[in-house]
Amino acid sequence: MKAVLYHCRNFQTVITGLSTRGNKITSEQIINRALQATNSVVAFITIEDQDNIEFTTTLLCDEIEKMCLDTKHLQVVIVPFAHLSNNLAKAKEAIRAFDVIQEKLEAKNLITHRDHFGSDKSLKIEVFGHAGNVRFRSF
Repeated sequence: MKAVLYHCRNFQTVITGLSTRGNKITSEQIINRALQATNSVVAFITIEDQDNIEFTTTLLCDEIEKMCLDTKHLQVVIVPFAHLSNNLAKAKEAIRAFDVIQEKLEAKNLITHRDHFGSDKSLKIEVFGHAGNVRFRSF
């Protein structure tokens, strides 16, 4: 599992279509075509083949919580982002991992939003300019 965490002033995505790249891509059902958040930690996450979901999600959620406490912003956006690895988990496993991540973050009393899995999106991101505003993690 790999992730890039950003401390964002503003974040927005809008679904422009379902992904057509990748073998056997499976998209989640679209509930919201757009997502917007302010003053939040945004986590771009790649689930990899052979990830131990229970173990790696715990480590990731601890890192996200730490960044939230460091920035004093308790809102989180989790974004499926297949671009950090060439060793991707199957879509069904990745979706399950995002379910687990969301549950764990909510159990930590973090306000959690989840971006859509399996779609192409337009993206607007405004990152705060301070030390520690971007963090890469690999588990």
